[in-house]
Amino acid sequence: EDGKPLPLGASVQIVGEDKTYAVGYDGEAYVVGLGPTNRLRASWRGQSCEFDVPFTASTDPLPHLGTFICKGVKP
Repeated sequence: EDGKPLPLGASVQIVGEDKTYAVGYDGEAYVVGLGPTNRLRASWRGQSCEFDVPFTASTDPLPHLGTFICKGVKP
C-alpha cells in the first residue's frame, strides 16, 4: 500500500490454489492459470496482502496486466 513494489523473492499465489510463483525484479511475477477474475495473495518476510487481478485471454504469450496495489499488509 506504500507504493513500493513487492520485494524480490516474495511469493504470489491465486487464493484457493496451492501453486506459488516467485516475485522477480520490480515486483513482477509470472502467474499461470488466471481466470477472468482473480484474487492473489503475496507473502514475504512474515507479511502478506491480497489484490484483485482481472484477466482477458489473448494470443500474447506474455501479457503485461498492469500495476496492482496489494491491500491489507499483515505482519
